[in-house]
Amino acid sequence: MSAIYVGIALALATSIGLGITLAYFGALSSITAGWLAIAAAVPILWCVNHMHHAGPSMAQIINQKLSDISHKIPFRACCLVAAFTFFMIAREGIEAATMIASFSIDGGAGAMVAGGLIGLSLAALGALTWVKYGRAVPINSFFKMSGIILFLLGLQILIYGIHEFTEAMAIPLIDNALWHQRPESLAEKVGQARHSLQTSLSYP
Repeated sequence: MSAIYVGIALALATSIGLGITLAYFGALSSITAGWLAIAAAVPILWCVNHMHHAGPSMAQIINQKLSDISHKIPFRACCLVAAFTFFMIAREGIEAATMIASFSIDGGAGAMVAGGLIGLSLAALGALTWVKYGRAVPINSFFKMSGIILFLLGLQILIYGIHEFTEAMAIPLIDNALWHQRPESLAEKVGQARHSLQTSLSYP
């Protein structure tokens, strides 16, 4: 457990450090927002692909690996568990930091801080609930549903990135003015589909 706490602390520090670094640059240009959106979308879509291929056996693999290293040299096992925890949390934190930074060009700081704090509170509540009741959740079904939601989220962010590039007239060989409008409406439709799916999953 001490190794897990170390991994959590390092992941939080890394995510916060990246957020402060991005905030230091101030208002983002459309090009920067576009690249940040791509940087956030790519690992999300990679995660979806990984969950699709490894989802059915992921829980067994994690349990087996943790069981194996627990019988190795204690210090090495501690470092491996801390590194595993760091990667799992920091990956999400970095995705969140880059995504929020890419969206900040269109939103006020106050609203984003309030939304971020609400999101962190809900995430903490969800984590505590998962620790207590997670063993009762069918892991295959969980990965399938979360994979669909994550895919829609990644697609929405990817489309948003293209939207920002077309706003800066940065994509060659196409009519950027025309395509600037199309990705925006498409991203809204994808976002509505994702919200509808999340809402339907909230009820038995």
